[in-house]
Amino acid sequence: MNRPKLKIIHGGLEDIRKIGNVLIIASPDESPPFEPDAEVKEEDTFLIMSPPRQDMKVMEESLTRLMTKLLETEPIPPGTVIVKEGFPVRLIAIIYDVNQEPIWKSKWIESALIRIFEESESRKIKSLSMPMLGTVYGKMPVKEFINIFTAVLLRTTPQYPRRLWLRVPYGDSKKITGMMDDVMKNSDIQ
Repeated sequence: MNRPKLKIIHGGLEDIRKIGNVLIIASPDESPPFEPDAEVKEEDTFLIMSPPRQDMKVMEESLTRLMTKLLETEPIPPGTVIVKEGFPVRLIAIIYDVNQEPIWKSKWIESALIRIFEESESRKIKSLSMPMLGTVYGKMPVKEFINIFTAVLLRTTPQYPRRLWLRVPYGDSKKITGMMDDVMKNSDIQ
């Protein structure tokens, strides 16, 4: 019995908008629209939130030495972006301070977004992947992030990245781009 060959059809989970020169593809992690040249990761002022990369070796220092090192470490100011070379380039957005409540502030996320676009511009990063900053660990309302994100793009009009994969929850792509549309309709900047 000959069975028909099944073919996987990708797509349907993403939605696309263009703001200035940047093509934004809202898509979940399960449906990557492209392989990015750079990716944004969110982090806290002491760089302890994100899990270690798989390629890092297990640290063999004593607990006392690690605690001493942590006490001597100066926190990185929120809103800062640290660049880690490689492929993809990693842009580490410092947007959380676990010593404050809430652990995020809108102005930190706005500053980080501006710096992310400045780094993309200076490095001519053509494609970038980014989570909705502040919405995972910090529980920032998605609408607030989209308002800040869209306003920063409208104000700064970056030439790079050309394509931005905004990583959104599964099934929320159209809702997220609809929020962008609302911000653009109500903006003085066009």
